[in-house]
Amino acid sequence: MSYTIEHLKAEDRQDALDFLNMVFSMEKAPHDFLKALPKMWGSNGERMKYHIALKEDNHIRAIVGVYPLPVHIGEETLMFYTMGNVATHPHFKGQGYMSALLDVAMRELHDLNADAARLGGLRQRYARYGYEPCGSRYDFTLNRNNVLRFYEGKFASDLTFKPMTAQDDELLIFCNSLFEKNRIWVERKDATIFYESVTAWSSVPYIALRAGQPVGYLSVSKSGDQVQEFAAESEEMAVEMLCAWLESNNLPKLAFTVEPWQDRLCSLVQPLCEDWNIQMPSRFCIFHWDKVINALLKLKASYTPLLPGSCTVEIEGFGNVRLTVNGKEASCVETKEPASVSLTPAEAARVFFGPMPGVACCGKSFDALLLSWLPLPLSWNTMDRV
Repeated sequence: MSYTIEHLKAEDRQDALDFLNMVFSMEKAPHDFLKALPKMWGSNGERMKYHIALKEDNHIRAIVGVYPLPVHIGEETLMFYTMGNVATHPHFKGQGYMSALLDVAMRELHDLNADAARLGGLRQRYARYGYEPCGSRYDFTLNRNNVLRFYEGKFASDLTFKPMTAQDDELLIFCNSLFEKNRIWVERKDATIFYESVTAWSSVPYIALRAGQPVGYLSVSKSGDQVQEFAAESEEMAVEMLCAWLESNNLPKLAFTVEPWQDRLCSLVQPLCEDWNIQMPSRFCIFHWDKVINALLKLKASYTPLLPGSCTVEIEGFGNVRLTVNGKEASCVETKEPASVSLTPAEAARVFFGPMPGVACCGKSFDALLLSWLPLPLSWNTMDRV
């Protein structure tokens, strides 16, 4: 039987929801995508156009989503995409349906002039499409003994926490303004989309109040011991907020993530927390290497000293790029100049974005100057998957 591949329409919303809930519930645990990822669906089906489906006899057999995520990196704005919710009906696997869909999705990313795309999933399954695990995020664990000992039994906070609802427009706008002060942030156009983002995966958003005035927010797991996202008016306030949440909820420990570009916050929580580890936040596929490296190199130069100079790298299938640093000024541009090293796209992703040092990523020789600039601070907020 022949099949068709098409973008879904508003009238396909319920069929797509039922299909994804069925596939993921059968393969993993019970899923309710409307609650888990409200941002993906919208209220009236207007976001169904981001889903590509393979249909056979007008029945969905496979789906993949291609979701646009404009991301601000310092002063630059790039177009990233998530390729996600990849699902094939369990009774129709092994027929090449998903391979056909992913080929269409990758062509679409090229046609859309995407700067980069990201996804989660099995490495080798997506490596042939150019996705490579890279980037960094720092996962911290804070416990009650840390707070007791670090503050010598004198920690005290008058912060209070109140859950937010979709109707708390003013508070949500305030929280979004804090979110947009980050050095890297994904666009959330209004209070509704902000709320949909911070309630992903059944998370619960709370406003932090001091004397009745908002000073920060957290989005936490149902159990309360995993902070999915947080921001405050200062880094010091963020640390107080995390400790106050732990204490006020009588939690034994609290997990949270700090991004590599949050250097001040990292310096505050490292002496406090029990432990931390470095994880790769996603699998990334870079299309416009010059633009992505340029944005991240400029960002890093803005907050940490980098040695001055210039070097050129070849990225196979893309071309040569010249990286230049002069004080707080930095750039990456395409060039015809000869390169000091040639890298495959997979090698380039690991070398440029880490988390391992470049010399540990592949058996090649590198300019010492280049290695001193790397890795660049590529990361991703888990609440912005779609």
